[in-house]
Amino acid sequence: MSIPRRYTVRFIMYLLIASAIINPFVMTAAKAKDQPSDFASNGIKIVGIDTAAFPKIGVNIFIDKICTEYGDLKKDDFRVKEDTIDTDIGNFHFTGNATGQELDLAIVFDETSSMDREINALKSKIRDLTEKINASKMDARYSLVTFNGTAAITQANWTNDADSFRKTVGKLTTSGGSSDLPENSLDGIERALSFGFRQNAQKIIIVATDEPSQQKGDGMSKSAYTMDDVKMDMLRAGAMLIAVSPDFRSAIVDPNVPRSDLAKYADMRQLANESAGLWININKADFTEILRQIQGILTGTYVIEYTSPDLTAAKRRTVLVTIDAPGCMSGMVSGAYTSPAKALPETNLSVTNPPENAPPIIVSLISDKTSPQQAGSVVLWTANATDPDGDLIFYRFFLNNIATTNWQLSNQWPWNTSEGEFQIEVRVRDGMHAGPNESDDSRRETFKTNASEKIPAVAAAAEKPAAGSWMKTFGGAKDDIGSAVQVSTDGGYVVTGHTSSYGVGGMDIWLIKTDSSGEEIWSRAFGGGGDEFATSLQKTDDGGYVIAGITPSFGSGGKDLWLIKTDAQGKEEWDKTFGGSLDDGGFSVQQTADGGYIATGATGSMGPSTIWLVKTDGLGDKEWERTMDLNEDVGGISTGSSIQETGEGGYILAGDSSKGSILLIKTDAQGGKLWEKTLGGSAVDSAIFDANSRVLLTSDGGYLIEGSTSSEGAGGMDLWLIKTDSAGDVIWSRTYGGQGDDYGTAVQPTADGGYIIAGHTSSSGEDGMDLWLFKTDAEGNEIWSRTFGGREGDFGTSVQQTADGGYIVTGRTASYGAGGMDLWLIKTDGSGNVDGTGAKEGPGSKEGAGPEKGPEETKPGQSRLPGQLQLFDKDFRI
Repeated sequence: MSIPRRYTVRFIMYLLIASAIINPFVMTAAKAKDQPSDFASNGIKIVGIDTAAFPKIGVNIFIDKICTEYGDLKKDDFRVKEDTIDTDIGNFHFTGNATGQELDLAIVFDETSSMDREINALKSKIRDLTEKINASKMDARYSLVTFNGTAAITQANWTNDADSFRKTVGKLTTSGGSSDLPENSLDGIERALSFGFRQNAQKIIIVATDEPSQQKGDGMSKSAYTMDDVKMDMLRAGAMLIAVSPDFRSAIVDPNVPRSDLAKYADMRQLANESAGLWININKADFTEILRQIQGILTGTYVIEYTSPDLTAAKRRTVLVTIDAPGCMSGMVSGAYTSPAKALPETNLSVTNPPENAPPIIVSLISDKTSPQQAGSVVLWTANATDPDGDLIFYRFFLNNIATTNWQLSNQWPWNTSEGEFQIEVRVRDGMHAGPNESDDSRRETFKTNASEKIPAVAAAAEKPAAGSWMKTFGGAKDDIGSAVQVSTDGGYVVTGHTSSYGVGGMDIWLIKTDSSGEEIWSRAFGGGGDEFATSLQKTDDGGYVIAGITPSFGSGGKDLWLIKTDAQGKEEWDKTFGGSLDDGGFSVQQTADGGYIATGATGSMGPSTIWLVKTDGLGDKEWERTMDLNEDVGGISTGSSIQETGEGGYILAGDSSKGSILLIKTDAQGGKLWEKTLGGSAVDSAIFDANSRVLLTSDGGYLIEGSTSSEGAGGMDLWLIKTDSAGDVIWSRTYGGQGDDYGTAVQPTADGGYIIAGHTSSSGEDGMDLWLFKTDAEGNEIWSRTFGGREGDFGTSVQQTADGGYIVTGRTASYGAGGMDLWLIKTDGSGNVDGTGAKEGPGSKEGAGPEKGPEETKPGQSRLPGQLQLFDKDFRI
């Protein structure tokens, strides 16, 4: 047979695809397991049936004939029957020449060490794949998930930037794996499904692994999914699965698990076959060749759409496609699908497109108290909203047009009132319509408060029964330290810190989840060969967490700022490093209204060590970075200690300088400095700025700063609270402490309008340093003060108020635990007591107008080179 001239130049590419695809032992069809392949001798293959928009059906057909490879077949060359009923073909296109046709391609890849060759092949061929898709003029988006037996990690959420996606693939390395457990492919597929797909896109998930998958109920692993769960989710999404995995039916295949246990786990071949997908035997061809096969399918498939003539629910259907193209080919192929479990009404027979997604609507905005109230009371606002499509609804609350929350899933906001008349507003969106700085709907209410005498918080606490309280230590024989704590949505706690008892080596970042009684549920370690430190922890809008820290193991050299994003189970979704060849570090991170992140710290790679801001998108990719040009009188070295987003989209940050000044800096949305305030001035004044709170703005629009000073107070170092107005001008300041050294490390607002502060003190308690916890009212007047500790050093680093009115505190202790220093977690009642008994009284307070600037000194225990940054003192702080 002679080949027409117009096809000869394509013959080499055809051979690359057809040489493996026509081999029935390399690819199998999308039918029930153990049935023969649908890849008939006529070279026609159904590679997926999309039922997500039922009764509209999409059939994807690949044909291994030269005359079809470049889209030469037309709609009239095809006929479709469903259960022997002829159906009219609606939309029809060829993916290799489909201008504007949408493609959502998710790659789910096993990153364990045994897949090293396959990962390198993916890196080498990803450019060819994306360029071929681009040449087809498809509107393509890409995502990448990896898995390693313990976690499914989002490397890239949907992006239409092919260059960025190729760079992400190029950074893949092997990690994890177990010699006696399968991998977690199902978790990886579910992670990809959670990204969602465009309604009219061709939806394809490619999963590649050399092991079976863990699944729920296998008795060994902790996967939340069975294969049937994933199969149903795939069918509901209308996603086609291309699975590249071994054939475990073969005796020569040697899985990690005993062959007698294979039935407990999920086989990707079986999943592909039962979900109308495509399976490729990973051992029957070089992986580079397999990728060429997949490329041919992605850009060489005919997509036929028709409307099912039968709307019966949960019914198995057979689809028969006949091709008659004179001069090219003729033949037929069949496939099967099951209609959705919920039947459609007969009136929908003529409907071929589902209704458009509708935005959420606010039904009411109500308060638990009527207006007016006495100033100082706490008013709980609840927004009730509905979404016609059942999408998640995000809420954001505003007070007099100033945002008081980020976008959150909670529909409630507790308001600590002050005197006046206020506009309370809630805005909602579902993420399908309005952007992060806009809303789908909003509602306002007016509320008045009158002047009144405030009820001391200690009296209010005394009226309540004592909350559950306890103390727990976590760690091993070496040093283990708590840095930050958050209250989780289930009433438990999530703590981050660093551990040298566990992890890869040296000091590693540590993340622990406990229940409400402090009993550990899970823990994760992150790190490399050097010493990593966690400095900040925040909950994110998706229920996960973001950690800021410092790493010498990864990045560009020296120490780098390290951001780690996890899901709600502490499993890493992505991590990013920022910095240059010298020392750089991050000390605070916050999620921003646009879904990204803002971090602050210090950089020594851009000249003399100075305050540093880094803004990222939601995947941690850098959008911009800034260093602060500060007034000359603050010294040559500065550090950003904490940062928060303000209501108008800018940022407020606090830090300290080499001349001991506490710095308060307001910036615009791009990090440009609007104003700068200098507080204090002795060489041992330093700032910690509400590092674990979203609420920097007080109800009057001002700011609260926590720091330490030796310029004022009772002696040594004293803790310092400063309240300013919206322009950064001081309204009041207070110092707290005794004759020894007293430090504050965390401050949080409380429900009564006051503040809770954590730190450590040598002015009271046992020998050396003790963990210090004290409570103030809204003006900084001390209500109570408590210390916790033994004869060794005990330190507090983070505090949060709990739902029962008590407090959760983390830090470290050398007085208790397994050895060395241990991470310490303390739950108190509303008066700061544990187990119903009062802890030791702490040092007192003193009012002051704010210390004057003093001579330059060097902090004890530190040695700084000119223009360079010494990142840590003995407390792992600047």
